[in-house]
Amino acid sequence: MNIQKAIIIIALVVLVVAAILGSRYRFLKETQNVLKIFGKADAFDEANAVKADDIGLGPKSVFMRGGMRDYKAIAFQNLVSANVIQLIQTEEGAKYFLPRDQYDKYLKKK
Repeated sequence: MNIQKAIIIIALVVLVVAAILGSRYRFLKETQNVLKIFGKADAFDEANAVKADDIGLGPKSVFMRGGMRDYKAIAFQNLVSANVIQLIQTEEGAKYFLPRDQYDKYLKKK
């Protein structure tokens, strides 16, 4: 009886650790993907700034996400909050760009 309880507790601990590590991995992967999206859009300065919706980083409904957590949107907001991605206000609305030095810093070319 005690062995079964111990196995259940160990299994639950392993599941919690796996969920935490999996969530962290997905967040870091999507952070890199957001930076790559800005690179592909060539949005490295104010003149080439883009709207989030134009590059697929706008808010999505639960149905579009399939009920899953949208790590890409979370990563995008965190990069904006950390001033890695710069926000500018234009007549067209909010636009974003990733300075070239930040791109090179976080996505070192090998």
